[in-house]
Amino acid sequence: MNNAGVSLDGELRPPYVDEGILRATLDTNLTGAWRVVEAVVPGMSKPATAGS
Repeated sequence: MNNAGVSLDGELRPPYVDEGILRATLDTNLTGAWRVVEAVVPGMSKPATAGS
């Protein structure tokens, strides 16, 4: 699992970050990781078969 993330707001403090930048950052760092987990976890629970 890749634990990469982005910081699109530079060094701005929370009250000064544009909402669009905040949403883009959360989409990448939070929901992006969530989507990866949703895609990978179901395959992890499948039983192994002979020859796999």
